Amino acid sequence: MNEHILKNRSTNPNKLFEAMMLGAPVISNVCKNITAEENYGLVVDYDFLSLREAILYLKKNQDVRKMMEDNGRRAFERKYNSGTRGAEIDFIISTASAHPIRGKVLEPSCSPQ
Repeated sequence: MNEHILKNRSTNPNKLFEAMMLGAPVISNVCKNITAEENYGLVVDYDFLSLREAILYLKKNQDVRKMMEDNGRRAFERKYNSGTRGAEIDFIISTASAHPIRGKVLEPSCSPQ
């Protein structure tokens, strides 16, 4: 994903949450804080060689892959499910409507506050 495109910086990382829900480790270059904090995948640079190395690493290291699968599923159940994310979105909407900001783009945190 090209992080210089505004749309890519201002969306909810649903694909990452779906991978967590399914217990699938991820290889990502976005929302690095979630990936590192929850240890459910590998963070890579936005290039082919980094992606290739990450795929080969997970392919060769079944025990690491299994640990990441379990970590992702637990993290989803604990704090990235629709219940917790829904409450966060409700808060953001109610706060934004109470305090409108004109002409300013807010950067997402990628993690619940």
